[in-house]
Amino acid sequence: MAFDLPPRRELPADVKERMRPDFAEPAAVRTRRSRAPLAVAAGVTLLIAGGVAVTQSSSHQVGPGHVRVVTPSDQDLARCRTALEDQNWQSTEMAVFGLRKVLHGTDDRFCELTRSRAMVAEQRFKPVALQEGSITYRSNKIIAGVPPKGTTTARRDRVDTPPWVEPALDPEAFNDSVVTPSFFIIEIWGVLDSTPTLFFDDRPEKTPPVSAHSATIKESFESGDPDRKSLVNILAKCTDKAWEETGVHAERLEKWEPVIATGLEEWNGALLARRGDAEFGYCSFYSTTATKPFSIIDDVQEEPDEPYLIAQAPTDVINHGAAILSVGQYTVIGRLGRCTGSVEVSDRDGPAVTAELADGFFLANVPLKDGREDLKKPDDPLDPGRLHVVVRDENNEVAYDGELK
Repeated sequence: MAFDLPPRRELPADVKERMRPDFAEPAAVRTRRSRAPLAVAAGVTLLIAGGVAVTQSSSHQVGPGHVRVVTPSDQDLARCRTALEDQNWQSTEMAVFGLRKVLHGTDDRFCELTRSRAMVAEQRFKPVALQEGSITYRSNKIIAGVPPKGTTTARRDRVDTPPWVEPALDPEAFNDSVVTPSFFIIEIWGVLDSTPTLFFDDRPEKTPPVSAHSATIKESFESGDPDRKSLVNILAKCTDKAWEETGVHAERLEKWEPVIATGLEEWNGALLARRGDAEFGYCSFYSTTATKPFSIIDDVQEEPDEPYLIAQAPTDVINHGAAILSVGQYTVIGRLGRCTGSVEVSDRDGPAVTAELADGFFLANVPLKDGREDLKKPDDPLDPGRLHVVVRDENNEVAYDGELK
């Protein structure tokens, strides 16, 4: 088969002259000249593969992984500067681990951020030397520092999961890491040993004793709103708790927006949140610092035949001898559909409480009729059928009057 190829063309003289050194130099010289640019390119982009960060040339197409080092936002910097009490602190490098951000400062100090907290090394904390490199920061979730020279991968030792731990809480689900020529960050979640074995390029190195409580934790909200009682900040606390305590995948906890809450004045109640038009979730809070993990409502009936209970929790629990007592009220979350005027909830024939309504859900703090409820556990529900609900439509006509099942 014949091919019609274009005629050969003579290279211009200036092109020949530029090419001459590459062919005229000895092979050893050409090798030395070529290594430096390749080494620089290899360190430009950090990708994650198999849970361990590796460096790859940015000239190659990105494979199945994610760029790990990004530039922090002004808000990230502001939160860290406040936590460090240093308004001149600078950082241009940040790694993201689910709902957690870790900033590496130009002075080699680290700052760890969640949606509701900022963590930095205690002032008395001193870097801990390794055989090569050092540990300059540790919290109960992260260990970070300076890697041995030339390191391309870093990880921690595996953790045997106790038989009573749920699969979602497997510490191996939090075994991510990032390493660059100047710093490394390794998730240490679930490692109770104060001297874990770290692996740099699969070379094991036992760390000196470093307390898991070497970081100072300060309240700091990603929203920028300093009011801890704002709905967005309560939601931030709840999603942080779900991320760190229940093993919910980070993607399931993103892009939620608060809708309504009850019990804000007494700081005992619940919050309802939504994502888009079809996903809903909730969480309970019971002090200015404590919340329960955010829960996603998996099965939402658009127009139920009658109101139904989604969740309930005591808002005030005390230990009384061998018994646990609820001495105040219960927070109630229910579903009733969208065509509603008002909802009242009561404990049997006790005083009724007008609930908060939104998107076909209702939330109420219901006082107990006798003021106390014997519980086996703090989160035990009330007896079935004990709660009573009255639903009125937009014309104030009673649409339902009966048990909240």
